[in-house]
Amino acid sequence: MKYLDSEFLLPFRYKDFTSMWIATLFSGASMWTTNLARAALVWNISESSNWVGLILFALMIPSLLVPLIAGFIADWIDRKKMLILASIGSLISNGLMVLVLVLFDLTNELLVYIVAFSALEGIARAFRMPASQSLVPNLVSKDDVPKAVALLNANQHGAKLIGPLVVGFLTVIIKTGFLEVFIVCFTLNIAAVLTILLIRTESTGVIDAEKSFGANFLQGFDYLYHNTWMLIVLVVAMLHCALTMTYESLTPSIGEEVLILGSSSYTSLMLFAGIGAVLGSTIVVTMKTKIGGYLFFFSAFLSGFAPVLLSLSDSIYIIWLSLLLIGASQAAFMTLTHVIIQVIVPDEIRGRVTSIYIMHVGSMMALFNWINGYLADITNPRTVLMFMGIIFIAAIIISLVNKTAKTLFSIGIDEYSNSRIEGSSA
Repeated sequence: MKYLDSEFLLPFRYKDFTSMWIATLFSGASMWTTNLARAALVWNISESSNWVGLILFALMIPSLLVPLIAGFIADWIDRKKMLILASIGSLISNGLMVLVLVLFDLTNELLVYIVAFSALEGIARAFRMPASQSLVPNLVSKDDVPKAVALLNANQHGAKLIGPLVVGFLTVIIKTGFLEVFIVCFTLNIAAVLTILLIRTESTGVIDAEKSFGANFLQGFDYLYHNTWMLIVLVVAMLHCALTMTYESLTPSIGEEVLILGSSSYTSLMLFAGIGAVLGSTIVVTMKTKIGGYLFFFSAFLSGFAPVLLSLSDSIYIIWLSLLLIGASQAAFMTLTHVIIQVIVPDEIRGRVTSIYIMHVGSMMALFNWINGYLADITNPRTVLMFMGIIFIAAIIISLVNKTAKTLFSIGIDEYSNSRIEGSSA
């Protein structure tokens, strides 16, 4: 029992955090269900990994530019209000998907609309993430911040299980179609907005009136690029998102072309990734872990190893195991990454730094989802998975040459040594 944290549920003492956690569950369930439904719908229409990759690219490419504005706004206005507006954006995106599915048949004509609505959803998420991540540390006491951030991110990644369950139940078991799936997503978005309205805490950053707009705007970049800890976390997270988290654009072709499991293969495979995400998230929030440390290294290494195992698998049981490991390792890694960021970064600039981080990792995911989808169409999805996984494993091992990276992956960061951390410079 010495490895279990008996106090991991303490953040639920705060009503506003509980409301935030429930709202994140609703929005996370909608997000993962929408992601899976769009990809499965596009695959059913086009049977092209390139189109699936393009949909994911459209969803994630707003992370390249929008966070620059979103982060500044998150430090300027009330973060709760920004979160509500962003959630309404997701609500509109899913509402439009319901509308076009009512008006159009499942033909190639529909693909253009799906790309456009994916981009709209991506813009909404690019505003929502810095607002929610920056708001959470203000909902609990300072001592409970690591637990609160871990619980919230574990919730979001754990909700990945809901997508395959909803899509699988509606499209495979009772065979209703994708229209009903997006109606469920629309309803979940409404529930998220209503729950956010229950939050009473007001939270803003600090925009220095004595500095110019440009100086305030660039303050997040200055902090991110000149803090050694944050720079290491950023580089590792970018490589992780580019090389391991883009497997979703390859999964449909693996299911259909390699495994020959039938039209429901994508949903069934993603179900195991969702179960893994729940397991990985649970491990992070229930174990006594450091801010970083060996669990951070192990989750990073496993994130590279699991896709390689999947690429070499002929047995359906090993494939299921591989996807469990992919879901668990990626959820654990990303949850720990967000804990590190929210512990290190001062609240005054948290919105800007968080959004710039999202800009970097989101743009890498967008680009490599499209690249992987294209490569899978002209080569073999197994080869692409193996190549990306091996590169990431090599990058993690090579990073240990750096003293800061080695410390981060071994003894971790002492959350009570902020003065030392903030004073670090690259």
